[in-house]
Amino acid sequence: MEQTMIETAQAATGAAAAAENGADAGVTAPAGTETAGLGGAETERVSMGKFKTAQELVKAYGSLEAEFTKRCQRLKELERQIALAAPDDGATKETQPSELLKDSRFVDAVLADGAIREKIISDYLKDLRTVNLPRVIGKEGDFAVLPPERPRTLKQAAELAEKLFR
Repeated sequence: MEQTMIETAQAATGAAAAAENGADAGVTAPAGTETAGLGGAETERVSMGKFKTAQELVKAYGSLEAEFTKRCQRLKELERQIALAAPDDGATKETQPSELLKDSRFVDAVLADGAIREKIISDYLKDLRTVNLPRVIGKEGDFAVLPPERPRTLKQAAELAEKLFR
């Protein structure tokens, strides 16, 4: 494409030079050219948009091509990275929660979220409220280690009642 633009620019400058010399160079004006008559002599001007000379146009095209090449290379690199990260069978890999919990960065990010932390704490406190705690005996709050003593005879019941009333 660059070669075509250079040839077009050269043809236009060659035709303009031939017209100035009054000779027919045998070059036809490319599309997008203007022919103007000035004092009987015809000159051709190639419309190159914002570029004043063909050299500026070629220079701009070269820099554009270099930028395009860089972007294509970057795109290829990203496609290669995606292909390496993707599973071989073409199916998308779904990460299991147990695998995510092995990643300490993920766990830290989850715990840093206030709403998630509050949910964990409230669930923990709710579980604590539903636990059946053992009954305590006495004022010290000791746990009952042995089952309470039950009298088997009337004599044992009288002795136990006497101990309680003292």
